[in-house]
Amino acid sequence: MRHVILSIVMWLLANVAYAFEIEDRAVFGDETENAPLLIVSTADISYFKPIIDAFRAFRPNVTIDYTVASSTEVMNAIAQEKQSFDIVISSAMDLQTKLANDGFARKHTPPASQDLPDWAVWNDMVYAFTQEPAGFVISNALFEGLPIPQNRQQLISALRQNPDRFKGRVGTYDIRKSGAGYLFATQDARASDTYWRLTEVMGTLDPTLYCCASEMIDDVVNGELAVAYNVLASYAEKSPHQDKFTIKPLSAMCQVNTLCAISNQDVRHRG
Repeated sequence: MRHVILSIVMWLLANVAYAFEIEDRAVFGDETENAPLLIVSTADISYFKPIIDAFRAFRPNVTIDYTVASSTEVMNAIAQEKQSFDIVISSAMDLQTKLANDGFARKHTPPASQDLPDWAVWNDMVYAFTQEPAGFVISNALFEGLPIPQNRQQLISALRQNPDRFKGRVGTYDIRKSGAGYLFATQDARASDTYWRLTEVMGTLDPTLYCCASEMIDDVVNGELAVAYNVLASYAEKSPHQDKFTIKPLSAMCQVNTLCAISNQDVRHRG
């Protein structure tokens, strides 16, 4: 019984370490390290692991504790809970900029920043290091017999003309939970009235809302969704099931997102 109680206590301690909601966590290196490099990120572990592996090949003595959370939760972790992560990475560019402007990022000029274009650096605090177009991820099986939409207007037409086929099978971001999804929605709305027609049509089809691109892609693969809207192509391209779907970047006003990194003002590692 003592061992059972100890196991429960250890599980509780591990899961209440952070009050904000985390999606995944992994340690790369020595798990007993007392002072690992702490990273909180919106990028899935499988997506970011090659970067971590490349870094640790150069700095093998550095242990990395990598935590995954939604962009909204990442924002809460730093701005509300004052969590002491060393590096903060998010696909919500606007939220990262807000953290910097609100005093949660320190100025830092790494040598590699000289290779970045001017637009990728904000005040020596926010660094953009990817360019990821968004578009449709379309189920080949559920779109069988229909032309693949090339733009928002064609997607609207397909959904309107086939409501029975697409009822409950359309997915997109929940803008209440996803900072990146909120950013996509605001930019869509500013760029074209077509977005509002699309959301109106999607709203009649009982859409499923998601926090994360990876979950949308999984549901396209397993047949739950016929189409996922505004999904980052980089996530879809890493799926081992690409034979089951088509990735279609938008031919008009394609959204391009970027992962942005900041060094936490309360960072412990200065090297």
